[in-house]
Amino acid sequence: MCALNDRPNDRIEFSSLPPRLISVLSRQGISDLSVLAAMDDRQILLLDNIGHDYLQLIKAELARGRGKSVRKQ
Repeated sequence: MCALNDRPNDRIEFSSLPPRLISVLSRQGISDLSVLAAMDDRQILLLDNIGHDYLQLIKAELARGRGKSVRKQ
């Protein structure tokens, strides 16, 4: 059995997130949707170059079933 972060469908590069957002997240060491799912809105917004538009894209991607939904504050 593989770890959650070893699953290809958990990797942000296999998601439908825009390439720019994937790049922004990758530069901050985030490579898995499960990491984003464990964060609340405030934590995501504290990441460099992440604003409300990117937050909405992340939440939509997680809602598609690729991860758990982002926790509310």
